[in-house]
Amino acid sequence: MDILCTRCGEPWSVDHVLHEEPDEFERDGARITKCPACRRGRPRLGTADRQHLALAGELALLCGDDVEAGQFGANYELVNNLHRWFDRVQERGRTLLAK
Repeated sequence: MDILCTRCGEPWSVDHVLHEEPDEFERDGARITKCPACRRGRPRLGTADRQHLALAGELALLCGDDVEAGQFGANYELVNNLHRWFDRVQERGRTLLAK
């Protein structure tokens, strides 16, 4: 499985990030904040893609330095499900606070 650059969304294999070109990546633990693909500039991404990358980045931060655990951020379906779950939790919280 791959780990995503949270700036541009480019997927990278963990082996590449850790062993083949580690100096080409800027990382904060398991989160890639800049990769070789970012040299071409930051792509224009839609709102859903930006939200996906933001959540993947937050999940990677929770993994600390465990880059292999940070790979689940590249699982688009998992991250979307988590995003929907967080939205439901926030909505329920607002409903409970309104009572």
